[in-house]
Amino acid sequence: MTFWAISLLVLLAAGALVLWPLISKDSGWKIPALTGILLLPLASYWLYLGVGTPEALDQPPQQAAHPVSAGASTANDMGALTERLRQRLEENPENVQGWILLGRSYKSLQNYPLALEALETADRLAPGQPLVQVELVEARLFVSGDPRITPEMTAALEQAVATEPTLQKGLWLLGIAAVQQSDDARALEWWEQLRAQIEPGSQIEQSVLEQMNQARVRLGQEPQPAAIPPQAAAPVSAAAPTPKQAPQQAPGQPGIDIHVELGANAARETIPANAVLFVIIRPEGAGGGPPLGARRINQPQFPLSVTLTDGDSMMSQRPISSSPGLQVQARLSLSGQPTPSAGDWQSSPAKASIGGGEITTLVVDQQVQ
Repeated sequence: MTFWAISLLVLLAAGALVLWPLISKDSGWKIPALTGILLLPLASYWLYLGVGTPEALDQPPQQAAHPVSAGASTANDMGALTERLRQRLEENPENVQGWILLGRSYKSLQNYPLALEALETADRLAPGQPLVQVELVEARLFVSGDPRITPEMTAALEQAVATEPTLQKGLWLLGIAAVQQSDDARALEWWEQLRAQIEPGSQIEQSVLEQMNQARVRLGQEPQPAAIPPQAAAPVSAAAPTPKQAPQQAPGQPGIDIHVELGANAARETIPANAVLFVIIRPEGAGGGPPLGARRINQPQFPLSVTLTDGDSMMSQRPISSSPGLQVQARLSLSGQPTPSAGDWQSSPAKASIGGGEITTLVVDQQVQ
């Protein structure tokens, strides 16, 4: 396998990690999803410059008959390439682009503390570099487990895009920051700049437009239709589900049966009409980070029951059923936004099993501070 073929594997695997939560309406992690995919095409070039000696990476051809084995091989390739890059950077620690790539590679592998460490090294070598500042903000969001963008982060992003207006990740994050500050008009301004740089009709453009339309609705404006790429212009069957529909459970597909109740201390009359319930699945013991799966329920009526299956997974390559232990949590977003905000209500995490026939009860009785 040649160097460029391995590099392509890295890009495809990283794209797979981030693309599904990006286009999934149920996901509360569109920030890392979109930010992770916007700059992926640069990875091969940076890897070439940072690692060098691509001939040394040649490996015997791998069998691709079994998808599971191929996926494991790709993950191993990514880990090996990342470790090789770190070793080369120890020999050449002044390579700023190499440290940036190392940080982004660790993010693809979900090793966020090491990603932050690598990017902070890049920042020390090149203080104030716009690309580094944007990558640092993203890494700090991952490490903190808190999707809220602080004023300090916002200031760093604004300075970065003022210097380099083509930093798409920076424009996306600034729009998210504006939404979190209830400034939808400003969010639309940032995302208009971003959308102008994205291929019309692409999945990324459609995801950005979806967020823009949600902001327009909150402002009392009419949403805009998405551009339809030529290959997708064929008529859609009336039986096909629309993007707003929740994933449906396939007949016989095992799932997690969940019963959600509203705690006595959460007054029903204080819940606005646009409140949204998010039921989130993570590996057992996970303290944060991207979930395995999630289900979004608009205008929930308590008590309610829901069954989550692999159809609710954030990534098709990492289905809910792939984790030996699971925990579920419910969060009632009063603003309807996927990011937690002060005043929202949530339940305690609870252990759950898939296909076991047991019902997991979640009581939404804790208020987010």
